[in-house]
Amino acid sequence: MSVQEKYGTRRINRTPSKKTETIVYYSEDRDELESWVEERRADGSLADLGKIVRTDYTKSGPFWLCEITGETEYDENGIRFIRPADGPQNHSLRTVCLSVSLTQLIHYRVCWDHWLWVRVTQESASDAPVPPSGYDNLTSDAAFMVGEARYAWTETANAPTENPGEGFRWTQVANCPTKPGVTHVERYTYQITEYGEYDHESEAVWAIRENLNTPSERPILGTFGIQGGSWKLDDARLEPNGRKWRATLVWTWNVHGWDTDIYPPQLRSV
Repeated sequence: MSVQEKYGTRRINRTPSKKTETIVYYSEDRDELESWVEERRADGSLADLGKIVRTDYTKSGPFWLCEITGETEYDENGIRFIRPADGPQNHSLRTVCLSVSLTQLIHYRVCWDHWLWVRVTQESASDAPVPPSGYDNLTSDAAFMVGEARYAWTETANAPTENPGEGFRWTQVANCPTKPGVTHVERYTYQITEYGEYDHESEAVWAIRENLNTPSERPILGTFGIQGGSWKLDDARLEPNGRKWRATLVWTWNVHGWDTDIYPPQLRSV
């Protein structure tokens, strides 16, 4: 079956500065519904809803529903501030190389860039002890015990500041760190660049300000089939183009998702 509008679902909420409009479409096939929505977002068919800020997919009986929410902002005189028919008309994909800290890697191990120490008696031999079993699987730099032996990590070659106790000293364990001198690695990721034209400079500035440095589940025009993770608008440019203003938005993908404790938590749902 083709995608249909669900009767009676259109809702409009108005305030002096904003209009929020919601409508629901349905189909028996989710892929068909998603493709239909993406095509209409790209060609401007949903422009009457304003700037699309949310698309939620849910299952109801034999049908998939898509609730689309759009917003239109107004200035202090009640004049529409953003023209929803404008905005990104096309986009491109490329790969970029990022410098990533070892500690950001999902498979990070403390032994890579830390020195390991063990507490021994003052009379113990000066030879560096061998590391304990399983040390190379640890992801936390907290001190730990193996039997009666106490171990501690340090970020430099200096002994731990923790007092080892009377009659004891710290001695460095052999073969740590296992990746000395390595602090960052290169990782390739995706960037999507969206190009949009606006009639007025203020509209283009609004489009940039609304999204800059904010995690999103996807750029406005889609992800070229890249799934999972999240995207963040890292770069934007504004320049005149004839009688219009051209805004260029550059989104960067993080396969694990951008940390919303660090970046603004306005995560757009799709």
